[in-house]
Amino acid sequence: MFSPIRLPLTGYRLNVFALSEYQSSEWSQEVSESRKQLNTIIGLATVGGGIIGVAGFVAALVAFFSGDFVATGLCLVAAALSFGLLANAVLRE
Repeated sequence: MFSPIRLPLTGYRLNVFALSEYQSSEWSQEVSESRKQLNTIIGLATVGGGIIGVAGFVAALVAFFSGDFVATGLCLVAAALSFGLLANAVLRE
């Protein structure tokens, strides 16, 4: 009587009136795996931003003690930008 709706780009057929337990559990597993991958990418970006900020600060110290004050300023700007974007991402509501 009613034909299932085919979901685009997934190959799944969704029967609006009777969604079987197998289909819903398969869908939830797929969503949880996708969420794990997204959390991994977010974690790597967070750690990468922190590493870049620390490296910029260390490079600024090296440049400062060698007397190159323009490079010190540029490294501090890079570190501040990295830490600022990291804080924005972490503390956003």
